[in-house]
Amino acid sequence: MTYKFISQTPVGLAWFRPSHSGNPSSGDYFTLSAGSTNDLGITGSGTDTLTFPPGSYHIRATLGGDKSAVSDYIDFQWEIDGSLDGSAGGWDTSTSRKMTCEYAELVFQAGSSADVKLKCIGDSGTVTITANVSGMIVRGAQ
Repeated sequence: MTYKFISQTPVGLAWFRPSHSGNPSSGDYFTLSAGSTNDLGITGSGTDTLTFPPGSYHIRATLGGDKSAVSDYIDFQWEIDGSLDGSAGGWDTSTSRKMTCEYAELVFQAGSSADVKLKCIGDSGTVTITANVSGMIVRGAQ
């Protein structure tokens, strides 16, 4: 009889709240502030740059808020060490909803440390990010 050993690496969690003062414009970065959990040792809370220690990560940010007109929108994507990566999020312009919510997602491996930002990559009209309906969750193994 043989036995197979399965190594399980514990997964840690971190929670952050994205925000932006004023109307986000293309090229702007969102401020990322730590929530109640940061088991991963991520630094930079309250700035636009989070520094991740070595490990494997899956991050997802949701931006919710208000728009002045149906055609108003923002698009946003993760930037890691200066390059855009992961799936972009964007607000739908085909509905009359004034409150909208979409997410951007990134999965990456950091061999040393990695600097991560959430960047506005497109905009039109007047959009306001609402903090209590925006959030970011990180799952990681180090």
